[in-house]
Amino acid sequence: MAGALALALALAGPRRYAEHMAEDPFLNAEATRQAVPDDIGRALNLYTAACVIEAAAYAALALVV
Repeated sequence: MAGALALALALAGPRRYAEHMAEDPFLNAEATRQAVPDDIGRALNLYTAACVIEAAAYAALALVV
């Protein structure tokens, strides 16, 4: 959900399966748009940035301790 908020994407919502329709509500319904395949790259960039920040925080803590 945090990634959807950061990328301004609406996730889940109503969708069709082979046997039935799922009438689920959207997660982050106030988002500007629904997710498309091109958003995978944006999500991976966000994930990479978060990992770099986390690694920097651990490195800083290792210097203090």
